[in-house]
Amino acid sequence: MGRGNAADGLRKQLHDEFSKIYIFHLRGDQRTSGELSRKEGGKIFGSGSRTPIAITFLVKKLDSTEKGQIYFYDIGDYLDRKHKLAIIQRFKSINGIKEENNFQLLEPDANNDWVNQGERSFGKFIQIGDKSKAVNPKVFTNYSLGVATGRDVWCYNFSVNNLQARIKAFIKFYNTEVKRFGASSKKVSPESFVIRDLTRISWNRNALQDLKKGKEYEFSKANIYKALYRPFSKTNFYFSKQLNAMTYQNFKLFPNPNTINRIISVTGIGSKDGLSTIMSDVIADLNLLKGGAQCFPLRIFEKQEAGDSLFANQSESEDFIVSDVITDDGLQLFLDAYSDKTFKKEDLFYYIYGLLHSPDYRERFQNNLSKELPRIPAVNSFEDFMAFSKAGRKLGDLHVNYETVEPFPVTFKEGDLRLADISDPKSFYRVKKMKFASKQDKATVF
Repeated sequence: MGRGNAADGLRKQLHDEFSKIYIFHLRGDQRTSGELSRKEGGKIFGSGSRTPIAITFLVKKLDSTEKGQIYFYDIGDYLDRKHKLAIIQRFKSINGIKEENNFQLLEPDANNDWVNQGERSFGKFIQIGDKSKAVNPKVFTNYSLGVATGRDVWCYNFSVNNLQARIKAFIKFYNTEVKRFGASSKKVSPESFVIRDLTRISWNRNALQDLKKGKEYEFSKANIYKALYRPFSKTNFYFSKQLNAMTYQNFKLFPNPNTINRIISVTGIGSKDGLSTIMSDVIADLNLLKGGAQCFPLRIFEKQEAGDSLFANQSESEDFIVSDVITDDGLQLFLDAYSDKTFKKEDLFYYIYGLLHSPDYRERFQNNLSKELPRIPAVNSFEDFMAFSKAGRKLGDLHVNYETVEPFPVTFKEGDLRLADISDPKSFYRVKKMKFASKQDKATVF
């Protein structure tokens, strides 16, 4: 039975409608990876299935006072298909499982989860952010999804020259279509009129609306930024409301290419691969992380309107008012937890980054984190708080400045490098295999 948000209503309806529900969970989820995939075991239908399989019996007794009794049996870890089929054959029916007293009676939680229920204490912690209208305490007053270009092949490139050439060619073709449409009878809709050549342009709703209005595009070098396209893959990026499908609030995070800021990106709600997070000092792509990267900035830049006070609790930077994004209430909650200590919002920012990398935090709250954005607990002591903050700062510096880190020393097993044939450097230095230093040391990759 589905465990995500999308199946919450279905599980509730089944619980309310049926007297008894029997579930024989056969596992076999091959959308997982690593140790988790091995625990899932063999696919019950062989190559015909990648999703987990469960046999479910729904019993409705109209004259029964019983309602929503859920009986669950998990076939077990590390079983191949042959062993699973043998177990099914041995039980023969639901009665076979009953006779061995293997069924577990489940009680749905407040989220209508039957298995993999969340940790109840999670809801007591402050939310990292919340865009609902509910008046709840939160750490960050604002945050944004990563940029969705809809045109990655044009908007991203490791070469600035190639990026400029592709954007200029895109704009030139678009403007040609604008002029061609303007000179037409306009009896045909823009959708039907334009030339759809994916080697030259990708049309979306915004571009078609602009074409209908006769709006031409212009190239600007000021739109060339750096962006984190994928983890540890920084590249050149053309940041434009015209050419990017959705910029969300990223212009407030990085209003110009030289903006100094840092963001904590976390996996979006519903990611099946667990929580991931990475810090950057540049714009993040929407697909930087699974589920759509949610980006929590250290600072935010609002355009300064005429008449704004220059003496508010904000600092002026060119045409922008620079504000801390961590709320005063959020900071105060943590200050209250360590009543005789003082620290700044920046310390809390890095504390959060350190905490989100904690294996204990990720493991304990993994079911909660699959359904909502992180909540941030205050650790027991101020010493632990500062330890997480310092670790988060150090880790953040490492992730942001990964390209300047001293390379790991290389040993050439082939012998003296001076005698090696390096006529084709790309082939010679190409990485063919990577491995951890040991099973215990996964901080070092060869």
